[in-house]
Amino acid sequence: MTNAKEEVGKPFPKEEELNQKLERLSELNALLNMDEREDTETEQSESKEKEERPARGSIHEKLQIYKEKSQRESETGKETRKRDFGLE
Repeated sequence: MTNAKEEVGKPFPKEEELNQKLERLSELNALLNMDEREDTETEQSESKEKEERPARGSIHEKLQIYKEKSQRESETGKETRKRDFGLE
């Protein structure tokens, strides 16, 4: 029980590494999207009658949304756990 109380308050040990990897992923997505934009411009110049493809969300954006949602759920869970352990 004591160990669990200590673990609840600890930060994620690899958060800095995760943020670095997410930044790199964002850079790579930007490069990939750049190629996609060039392709789209070429297609549009060849045929203006084609409909534009819907923009895809980047993996980084999806991960960011997931991370924010997880943090909110984690904070809610921490509050619940603190109440359960009698820390609040």
